[in-house]
Amino acid sequence: MLAKIRLPYDLKVTLQTFEDLKEYIPGLQLKEIEDYKNWDDKDLIQAESKYNDELEKGLRSLKGYTEGVVHVNHFMSKFPALTFEVLQVIKHTETDSSMLVNKLDSITLQLISKIDSFEKSKDSFEKMFNQKCNVHLPGIGLLTINEVIVEYDFCTEALQKKLLEGWRVLAICPQPDQRRPDYILGRTI
Repeated sequence: MLAKIRLPYDLKVTLQTFEDLKEYIPGLQLKEIEDYKNWDDKDLIQAESKYNDELEKGLRSLKGYTEGVVHVNHFMSKFPALTFEVLQVIKHTETDSSMLVNKLDSITLQLISKIDSFEKSKDSFEKMFNQKCNVHLPGIGLLTINEVIVEYDFCTEALQKKLLEGWRVLAICPQPDQRRPDYILGRTI
């Protein structure tokens, strides 16, 4: 699950944890001594003291509120003791490569079985139909056609316009009583 998270204000972490966190949230920054200082001299001494205390303990404070988008399960497994606030859950689809490969394999197997069943039915259909009528039975390319139209008494200029629009000639039907043939056109949408 992806989520936009916020780390607590002034969170203290080790340098190694900071480097690991930067892999998940690239905009992280550590507080420097200037970030502890205020305007008067008393605060300057306190700021240096606070900064040095953190350094001695091997800890550093993160600068301000830090937000980022992380995969929550991975983030929690890497930083189990770290507290954070979930600001927004982001819906997404898992893109696990093995899951995707398995899905593609199943689709491929389904396509192969459909093609095999089509070839078997085509063979039986050819024996029945083709020998009786002498009509050519097309291959699988014709099955990709989604839209079919019939144009009656169609001139070549109009035919060329249709061809430029993506239509393909499926059949030409010359008529004995007209000058131009009829066309059956098809296209894939």
